[in-house]
Amino acid sequence: MARAAENNAQLLANSLAPMLVFDDRAAAAAELRAFSLRADLQALRVLSARQTLFAQWPEAPGALEACLDVPPLLAGLEPSREMHFDHLDVSVPIQFKNEVVGRLILRSSLAQVQLAVYRMVLVGAALIAVAIGLAGLLLRWVQGRALAPIVELSELAERVAKDQNYSHRAQVHRPDEVGRLSERFNQMLQRVELGQAELTQRLRHEQLAGQQFEQMAHQDSLTQLPNRLFFQTALQAQVESCLRSQQRLALMFIDLDNFKFVNDSQGHEAGDAALREVAARMGRVLRNGDTSVSLGRR
Repeated sequence: MARAAENNAQLLANSLAPMLVFDDRAAAAAELRAFSLRADLQALRVLSARQTLFAQWPEAPGALEACLDVPPLLAGLEPSREMHFDHLDVSVPIQFKNEVVGRLILRSSLAQVQLAVYRMVLVGAALIAVAIGLAGLLLRWVQGRALAPIVELSELAERVAKDQNYSHRAQVHRPDEVGRLSERFNQMLQRVELGQAELTQRLRHEQLAGQQFEQMAHQDSLTQLPNRLFFQTALQAQVESCLRSQQRLALMFIDLDNFKFVNDSQGHEAGDAALREVAARMGRVLRNGDTSVSLGRR
Protein backbone atom coordinates (compact mmCIF):
# COMPACT_ATOMS: atom_id res chain seq x y z
CA MET A 1 0.00 0.00 0.00
CA ALA A 2 2.92 2.34 0.76
CA ARG A 3 4.48 1.64 -2.62
CA ALA A 4 1.17 2.23 -4.38
CA ALA A 5 0.68 5.54 -2.53
CA GLU A 6 4.20 6.61 -3.48
CA ASN A 7 3.63 5.75 -7.15
CA ASN A 8 0.30 7.61 -7.18
CA ALA A 9 1.92 10.62 -5.54
CA GLN A 10 4.67 10.59 -8.17
CA LEU A 11 2.11 10.52 -10.99
CA LEU A 12 0.23 13.43 -9.41
CA ALA A 13 3.47 15.34 -8.93
CA ASN A 14 4.25 14.96 -12.64
CA SER A 15 0.83 16.38 -13.47
CA LEU A 16 1.24 19.32 -11.06
CA ALA A 17 4.71 20.36 -12.30
CA PRO A 18 3.51 22.66 -15.18
CA MET A 19 0.91 24.27 -12.92
CA LEU A 20 3.59 25.21 -10.39
CA VAL A 21 5.80 26.62 -13.14
CA PHE A 22 2.97 28.80 -14.54
CA ASP A 23 1.52 29.53 -11.07
CA ASP A 24 -1.89 28.13 -12.03
CA ARG A 25 -3.43 27.54 -8.60
CA ALA A 26 -6.93 26.96 -9.93
CA ALA A 27 -5.77 24.15 -12.20
CA ALA A 28 -3.77 22.64 -9.34
CA ALA A 29 -6.83 22.72 -7.08
CA ALA A 30 -8.93 21.10 -9.78
CA GLU A 31 -6.27 18.42 -10.28
CA LEU A 32 -6.24 17.74 -6.55
CA ARG A 33 -10.06 17.49 -6.46
CA ALA A 34 -9.98 15.01 -9.33
CA PHE A 35 -7.27 12.98 -7.63
CA SER A 36 -9.14 12.99 -4.29
CA LEU A 37 -11.71 10.57 -5.73
CA ARG A 38 -9.31 7.77 -4.95
CA ALA A 39 -10.17 5.62 -1.96
CA ASP A 40 -8.42 5.96 1.39
CA LEU A 41 -7.12 9.45 0.55
CA GLN A 42 -7.29 11.85 3.50
CA ALA A 43 -5.42 14.97 2.42
CA LEU A 44 -3.20 16.49 -0.30
CA ARG A 45 -0.82 19.39 0.01
CA VAL A 46 1.29 21.09 -2.66
CA LEU A 47 4.23 23.26 -1.61
CA SER A 48 6.17 25.60 -3.80
CA ALA A 49 9.93 25.70 -4.06
CA ARG A 50 9.95 28.25 -1.20
CA GLN A 51 8.03 25.76 1.04
CA THR A 52 4.89 27.91 0.89
CA LEU A 53 1.42 26.46 0.44
CA PHE A 54 0.43 26.37 -3.24
CA ALA A 55 -2.71 24.18 -3.18
CA GLN A 56 -4.42 21.73 -0.87
CA TRP A 57 -7.29 19.33 -0.54
CA PRO A 58 -9.69 19.56 1.19
CA GLU A 59 -9.92 23.28 0.57
CA ALA A 60 -12.01 24.29 3.62
CA PRO A 61 -10.07 26.47 6.05
CA GLY A 62 -8.76 24.47 8.98
CA ALA A 63 -9.61 21.12 7.36
CA LEU A 64 -5.97 20.35 6.73
CA GLU A 65 -4.48 21.55 9.99
CA ALA A 66 -3.32 18.02 10.87
CA CYS A 67 -1.40 17.80 7.57
CA LEU A 68 0.27 21.20 7.52
CA ASP A 69 3.18 20.19 9.74
CA VAL A 70 5.75 18.59 7.46
CA PRO A 71 7.94 16.06 9.29
CA PRO A 72 11.68 16.53 8.77
CA LEU A 73 11.88 13.18 7.01
CA LEU A 74 9.38 14.39 4.40
CA ALA A 75 11.07 17.72 3.81
CA GLY A 76 14.06 16.44 1.85
CA LEU A 77 14.58 16.35 -1.89
CA GLU A 78 14.17 12.59 -2.23
CA PRO A 79 10.81 10.72 -2.08
CA SER A 80 10.08 9.65 1.46
CA ARG A 81 7.26 8.17 3.51
CA GLU A 82 6.28 7.81 7.15
CA MET A 83 4.06 5.06 8.49
CA HIS A 84 1.78 5.89 11.42
CA PHE A 85 -0.81 3.88 13.29
CA ASP A 86 -3.81 5.16 11.35
CA HIS A 87 -2.35 6.95 8.31
CA LEU A 88 0.54 7.04 5.85
CA ASP A 89 2.39 10.22 4.83
CA VAL A 90 4.18 10.23 1.43
CA SER A 91 6.30 13.12 0.20
CA VAL A 92 7.64 13.36 -3.37
CA PRO A 93 9.45 16.25 -5.08
CA ILE A 94 7.73 17.98 -8.01
CA GLN A 95 10.26 18.36 -10.84
CA PHE A 96 10.08 20.16 -14.13
CA LYS A 97 12.94 19.51 -16.56
CA ASN A 98 15.06 18.04 -13.75
CA GLU A 99 14.50 21.09 -11.56
CA VAL A 100 12.63 20.86 -8.28
CA VAL A 101 9.75 23.34 -8.40
CA GLY A 102 7.77 22.12 -5.41
CA ARG A 103 6.75 19.23 -3.24
CA LEU A 104 3.65 17.06 -2.90
CA ILE A 105 2.57 15.63 0.43
CA LEU A 106 -0.07 12.90 0.38
CA ARG A 107 -1.79 11.46 3.42
CA SER A 108 -3.57 8.14 2.98
CA SER A 109 -5.77 6.39 5.53
CA LEU A 110 -4.81 2.95 6.85
CA ALA A 111 -8.36 2.09 7.93
CA GLN A 112 -8.62 -0.74 5.41
CA VAL A 113 -5.29 -2.09 6.54
CA GLN A 114 -6.36 -1.86 10.18
CA LEU A 115 -9.64 -3.58 9.35
CA ALA A 116 -7.75 -6.33 7.56
CA VAL A 117 -5.39 -6.67 10.54
CA TYR A 118 -8.33 -6.81 12.94
CA ARG A 119 -9.96 -9.46 10.80
CA MET A 120 -6.73 -11.42 10.73
CA VAL A 121 -6.42 -11.09 14.51
CA LEU A 122 -10.01 -12.22 15.01
CA VAL A 123 -9.60 -15.13 12.61
CA GLY A 124 -6.30 -16.01 14.25
CA ALA A 125 -7.85 -15.80 17.71
CA ALA A 126 -10.75 -17.98 16.57
CA LEU A 127 -8.33 -20.49 15.06
CA ILE A 128 -6.24 -20.45 18.23
CA ALA A 129 -9.38 -20.95 20.35
CA VAL A 130 -10.46 -23.84 18.15
CA ALA A 131 -6.95 -25.28 18.28
CA ILE A 132 -6.86 -24.95 22.08
CA GLY A 133 -10.29 -26.59 22.33
CA LEU A 134 -9.22 -29.45 20.08
CA ALA A 135 -5.95 -29.75 21.97
CA GLY A 136 -7.88 -29.84 25.25
CA LEU A 137 -10.18 -32.57 23.95
CA LEU A 138 -7.22 -34.50 22.56
CA LEU A 139 -5.33 -34.07 25.84
CA ARG A 140 -8.34 -35.26 27.81
CA TRP A 141 -8.66 -38.28 25.53
CA VAL A 142 -4.95 -39.04 25.82
CA GLN A 143 -5.06 -38.59 29.59
CA GLY A 144 -8.12 -40.79 29.84
CA ARG A 145 -6.48 -43.46 27.72
CA ALA A 146 -3.21 -43.19 29.64
CA LEU A 147 -4.79 -43.02 33.10
CA ALA A 148 -7.50 -45.65 32.54
CA PRO A 149 -5.25 -48.56 33.73
CA ILE A 150 -4.21 -46.55 36.80
CA VAL A 151 -7.86 -45.80 37.57
CA GLU A 152 -8.62 -49.51 37.23
CA LEU A 153 -5.75 -50.32 39.61
CA SER A 154 -7.12 -47.79 42.11
CA GLU A 155 -10.63 -49.26 41.91
CA LEU A 156 -9.20 -52.78 42.24
CA ALA A 157 -7.21 -51.75 45.32
CA GLU A 158 -10.38 -50.26 46.86
CA ARG A 159 -12.31 -53.44 46.11
CA VAL A 160 -9.59 -55.68 47.56
CA ALA A 161 -9.33 -53.51 50.69
CA LYS A 162 -13.11 -53.59 51.14
CA ASP A 163 -13.74 -57.30 50.44
CA GLN A 164 -10.43 -58.63 51.80
CA ASN A 165 -10.41 -60.88 48.75
CA TYR A 166 -6.92 -61.19 47.30
CA SER A 167 -7.94 -63.44 44.42
CA HIS A 168 -8.70 -60.43 42.20
CA ARG A 169 -6.28 -59.62 39.40
CA ALA A 170 -5.62 -56.46 37.38
CA GLN A 171 -5.92 -56.55 33.60
CA VAL A 172 -2.69 -55.78 31.72
CA HIS A 173 -3.63 -53.60 28.73
CA ARG A 174 -0.26 -52.68 27.20
CA PRO A 175 3.36 -53.74 27.73
CA ASP A 176 4.42 -50.32 29.02
CA GLU A 177 5.21 -48.83 32.43
CA VAL A 178 1.57 -49.02 33.51
CA GLY A 179 1.39 -52.61 32.24
CA ARG A 180 4.46 -53.54 34.29
CA LEU A 181 2.87 -51.84 37.28
CA SER A 182 -0.23 -54.00 36.79
CA GLU A 183 1.92 -57.12 36.60
CA ARG A 184 3.74 -56.21 39.82
CA PHE A 185 0.38 -55.48 41.47
CA ASN A 186 -0.87 -58.92 40.43
CA GLN A 187 2.29 -60.53 41.78
CA MET A 188 1.78 -58.72 45.08
CA LEU A 189 -1.84 -59.90 45.25
CA GLN A 190 -0.73 -63.46 44.51
CA ARG A 191 1.86 -63.36 47.29
CA VAL A 192 -0.64 -61.90 49.73
CA GLU A 193 -3.18 -64.57 48.74
CA LEU A 194 -0.66 -67.35 49.26
CA GLY A 195 0.47 -65.85 52.55
CA GLN A 196 -3.12 -65.53 53.71
CA ALA A 197 -3.83 -69.15 52.76
CA GLU A 198 -0.74 -70.33 54.65
CA LEU A 199 -1.70 -68.20 57.64
CA THR A 200 -5.27 -69.56 57.59
CA GLN A 201 -3.99 -73.13 57.42
CA ARG A 202 -1.52 -72.49 60.22
CA LEU A 203 -4.22 -70.96 62.40
CA ARG A 204 -6.47 -73.94 61.70
CA HIS A 205 -3.71 -76.34 62.72
CA GLU A 206 -2.99 -74.33 65.83
CA GLN A 207 -6.68 -74.27 66.67
CA LEU A 208 -6.92 -78.04 66.28
CA ALA A 209 -3.77 -78.46 68.33
CA GLY A 210 -5.19 -76.18 71.00
CA GLN A 211 -8.39 -78.19 71.08
CA GLN A 212 -6.35 -81.38 71.36
CA PHE A 213 -4.25 -79.89 74.17
CA GLU A 214 -7.36 -78.76 75.97
CA GLN A 215 -8.91 -82.20 75.53
CA MET A 216 -5.74 -83.86 76.78
CA ALA A 217 -5.66 -81.51 79.76
CA HIS A 218 -9.22 -82.45 80.74
CA GLN A 219 -9.30 -86.13 79.66
CA ASP A 220 -7.75 -89.27 81.11
CA SER A 221 -5.60 -90.87 78.44
CA LEU A 222 -6.26 -94.41 79.66
CA THR A 223 -10.04 -94.53 80.09
CA GLN A 224 -10.88 -91.53 77.82
CA LEU A 225 -12.98 -90.19 80.71
CA PRO A 226 -12.76 -86.63 82.05
CA ASN A 227 -9.87 -86.32 84.51
CA ARG A 228 -9.42 -84.83 87.98
CA LEU A 229 -8.90 -81.25 86.61
CA PHE A 230 -12.19 -81.40 84.74
CA PHE A 231 -13.87 -82.85 87.82
CA GLN A 232 -12.80 -79.96 90.04
CA THR A 233 -13.97 -77.31 87.58
CA ALA A 234 -17.22 -79.09 86.66
CA LEU A 235 -18.09 -79.87 90.29
CA GLN A 236 -17.77 -76.23 91.32
CA ALA A 237 -19.91 -75.10 88.38
CA GLN A 238 -22.58 -77.71 89.11
CA VAL A 239 -22.74 -76.82 92.78
CA GLU A 240 -23.20 -73.12 91.99
CA SER A 241 -25.86 -73.94 89.40
CA CYS A 242 -27.80 -76.14 91.85
CA LEU A 243 -27.64 -73.46 94.53
CA ARG A 244 -29.13 -70.90 92.15
CA SER A 245 -31.82 -73.24 90.79
CA GLN A 246 -32.60 -74.99 94.10
CA GLN A 247 -31.94 -78.38 92.50
CA ARG A 248 -30.30 -81.44 93.99
CA LEU A 249 -26.91 -82.81 93.06
CA ALA A 250 -25.68 -86.35 93.70
CA LEU A 251 -21.98 -87.19 93.95
CA MET A 252 -20.90 -90.85 94.00
CA PHE A 253 -17.38 -92.09 94.59
CA ILE A 254 -16.61 -95.57 93.27
CA ASP A 255 -13.50 -97.47 94.32
CA LEU A 256 -12.17 -100.75 92.93
CA ASP A 257 -11.33 -103.32 95.61
CA ASN A 258 -8.18 -105.38 95.27
CA PHE A 259 -7.01 -103.31 92.29
CA LYS A 260 -3.48 -103.28 93.67
CA PHE A 261 -3.52 -107.09 93.80
CA VAL A 262 -4.44 -107.20 90.10
CA ASN A 263 -1.55 -104.89 89.22
CA ASP A 264 0.91 -106.84 91.34
CA SER A 265 -0.15 -110.33 90.23
CA GLN A 266 -1.21 -109.73 86.61
CA GLY A 267 0.84 -106.68 85.70
CA HIS A 268 0.01 -103.06 84.89
CA GLU A 269 -1.36 -103.96 81.48
CA ALA A 270 -4.03 -106.10 83.08
CA GLY A 271 -4.80 -103.29 85.51
CA ASP A 272 -5.14 -100.81 82.63
CA ALA A 273 -7.44 -103.23 80.82
CA ALA A 274 -9.56 -103.57 83.95
CA LEU A 275 -9.87 -99.78 84.26
CA ARG A 276 -10.86 -99.42 80.61
CA GLU A 277 -13.49 -102.16 80.99
CA VAL A 278 -14.97 -100.56 84.11
CA ALA A 279 -15.12 -97.16 82.35
CA ALA A 280 -16.85 -98.71 79.32
CA ARG A 281 -19.46 -100.53 81.46
CA MET A 282 -20.20 -97.39 83.46
CA GLY A 283 -20.62 -95.40 80.27
CA ARG A 284 -23.25 -97.84 79.07
CA VAL A 285 -25.40 -97.55 82.20
CA LEU A 286 -25.16 -93.79 82.83
CA ARG A 287 -28.00 -91.46 81.96
CA ASN A 288 -27.60 -88.51 79.57
CA GLY A 289 -27.33 -86.02 82.42
CA ASP A 290 -24.79 -88.06 84.39
CA THR A 291 -21.03 -87.66 84.14
CA SER A 292 -18.36 -90.15 85.07
CA VAL A 293 -14.86 -88.97 85.91
CA SER A 294 -11.62 -90.82 86.38
CA LEU A 295 -9.62 -89.52 89.36
CA GLY A 296 -6.63 -91.66 88.51
CA ARG A 297 -4.79 -94.31 90.50
CA ARG A 298 -4.02 -93.87 94.20
